[in-house]
Amino acid sequence: MSDRQRLANADADGCTVVAPAFMDDDMIAVMLHKPDVWLELHGWSPKYLGDALKHEISRRLKHKVMFGADYPLFTYERLTADWEGLGLDQASLQRVYTENAKRLFPSLAESG
Repeated sequence: MSDRQRLANADADGCTVVAPAFMDDDMIAVMLHKPDVWLELHGWSPKYLGDALKHEISRRLKHKVMFGADYPLFTYERLTADWEGLGLDQASLQRVYTENAKRLFPSLAESG
């Protein structure tokens, strides 16, 4: 059984999973099914994400996707320009950049 299948079949009560940037349609389904599975996007430009994920970031996955960077491989200026180039509205970008991480890690949000 693959890791993805184990995750989909697991009873994850009380367990939060932050999935890496490597995504496909099956993982989108897992994220929609499991409330405590999140996605952190780092290591590549968002312009290389699959069409299905790009579509869902501002829709069904709008509260489960977080920004990540591999600085200095990608500068923040380049990544933010690439994110803005996806055509997402400002509310969606704000959720990806900061708000979703604050929801997942409330103690970090409280510290400033």
